[in-house]
Amino acid sequence: MAAEGDVSSPIPARRRTVSLFLWLVSVITYFAFSAKARAASYQTALQAREHTVPPRTTPTPLARHFSVSVRTIHSFGQPRSGSTFQFVLLCVIAHLRSDSVSCAGEPARLRVIKAHPRNMVLKLSESSMLFTTARDSDIWKRTNVTWEGRPVSYTQDYFNFTRCALCEIHAYTEIFNLTKNEIFQLTQYMRYWSILRQCCGSQMSKWFRGELFGCPYALDIQGRTDYHMCSAFNLTAVEEIFERTSLYTKVPASRLSEERHLKYNNTVHTKSEPENWSHRDTFTF
Repeated sequence: MAAEGDVSSPIPARRRTVSLFLWLVSVITYFAFSAKARAASYQTALQAREHTVPPRTTPTPLARHFSVSVRTIHSFGQPRSGSTFQFVLLCVIAHLRSDSVSCAGEPARLRVIKAHPRNMVLKLSESSMLFTTARDSDIWKRTNVTWEGRPVSYTQDYFNFTRCALCEIHAYTEIFNLTKNEIFQLTQYMRYWSILRQCCGSQMSKWFRGELFGCPYALDIQGRTDYHMCSAFNLTAVEEIFERTSLYTKVPASRLSEERHLKYNNTVHTKSEPENWSHRDTFTF
């Protein structure tokens, strides 16, 4: 028993200890629940993000799927909207789905046709599919182009295309029931084709064409996100790698387009003929 007048009584000390302990428990509990709540909120956000599918991977209605009954695949594009990329990709995919394919106008069981249409109505049947490319949503209204019978299977948006062209390949996965291995093969093929298209032939980058003719470009051109990297590539090596890709034997350059889009000559072009100039004396496209 504590002596009378002793200020060091253990009872107040124990009370202070208990109070401190309870305060610590409340603080720990508060932060624990706060952390748990933040984790739950973060998990909910992640799940929402995973389930928020961008337009390019939106589940495709069955009417837009490829089937063995399809005989014609149309690629309608607004000029300078990545239409050639979509056309070539569809051409290569078609070769994965049929042994008889034409992308250059000759007869075949499955034909892939590219067009920049104006003033027309396309009547789609069960044996045809339509893919489009556009820089803006009003292009078909301005060009007076409509289609009937089936919906568009996929529209390639130019903004998404310029951000990641090879990412567009995944948009065709469900439509054509592509396997993971086929996606890898298509990505490999289109990677090197894209470089050659931009850096070689009649459709090469206008800036790179100018550089080849000695035109210097200022920083405001070279600093653009869509500026080419052609000067950084060994284009002969790129072409050789392209020819060794797994799909090249199935889809060589000569099967990608009509002859007027290809150059098979050894002509040396002069500066007075820039539109016909080709980087190499084999194939360019």
